[in-house]
Formats: sequence, C-alpha cells, structure tokens
Amino acid sequence: MTNAKLPKRTEDLESISRKRLAKVLKLIGSAILLLSFATQNFFYDAWHSQADELRKGVLEQAVIDKSVLLNELLFFVAELPADASKTEAVRRYKIREAARKVASSQSMPVSSISALTTGEKTDAINKLRASAAKVVDYDSFLSFLNFVNSEYGKYSDQFNEQRQQLERKQRTARWIYLVLYVLGSFVLILGIRYE
Repeated sequence: MTNAKLPKRTEDLESISRKRLAKVLKLIGSAILLLSFATQNFFYDAWHSQADELRKGVLEQAVIDKSVLLNELLFFVAELPADASKTEAVRRYKIREAARKVASSQSMPVSSISALTTGEKTDAINKLRASAAKVVDYDSFLSFLNFVNSEYGKYSDQFNEQRQQLERKQRTARWIYLVLYVLGSFVLILGIRYE
C-alpha cells in the first residue's frame, strides 16, 4: 500500500511544480512584454518625435535657403529704368532680405542643439541677426556669409550629429522592443504550455 501511494505523491508534486513553473513563466513573460511596450512607448516614440522635429527643421531651413537664392538673384536683376534711386533701394532691400533669411536659416540649428543653454542660444541668434542687419550691399553680404560660415558652421555640424544620435537611439530602441517582444511572447507561450 505504501508503494502505491508513493507514485501518486510524486505525480502530485510534479503536477504542483509544473503549475508553479507555468505561473512563474507566465508572470515573467508578461513582465517582459510590459517592458517591451514601455520601451516602444517611452524611448522609441520620444526619440522618434525629437528626430522628426529635427527633420522638419532641416526641411524648413532648406526652404529658407532657397528664398535666399531668390533674393540674391533679384538683387542682380532689379532694374527700374525710370528711377535709378528706386532701383538701388530695391536692390538694397533684396540683399538685406537675403541676409535676414540666411540669419533665420542658421538660427534653426542654433536653437535646436541641446549643447547650448537657452541664454547662449539667444546670444548667438541675436549676434547673427545683428550681423545680418549690417548688410547694405553685395560686398557686405559676402562678408556676412563668411562670418556665418566661420562662426555658425559648427552649429550645423552639432545639429547633424544630434540628429544622427537620435536616429541611432531610435533604431536601438526598435531592436530592444522587438527582442523583448519576441522573448516575452516565447516565455508566455511556454508558461501556457506547462499549464
């Protein structure tokens, strides 16, 4: 009689341990799935929106740069045959507009990079606008462009580096999400199987 009860108790212990294992596996699988969704919603989506804002800034900068070229072209073709003083005023206006738009265009990388404080960004943008306001002819416009390229080119480089870092983080978060999702699903299915 004792021998008959022994196998039953072993089966009961195995059944209890399988149920516990199933519960633990389902709990671990659910926790991993929760972590994968948190990864997707917090990291991926946050970095995606930041990278998207930077991409939009690049597009806006490109549109402004095209308008700079238009104003520069209008500077050269502006001719009002009736009044030479009006022609010169229009040309001065067009070249100043080109400089103002260059300043606006270069303000985007400055305002978008995270390496500068708000005060430093404000100072850099104000310095840029003040330099643009000094443009009165094509020679001063070329001097302004040299100033922008030498002083503000670094901000464009930092802006591009920041955008690339965000895109790398976004890809990493996507892979973490996928790996955790597959792992969590596998562990959860394994837990259900042991039930």
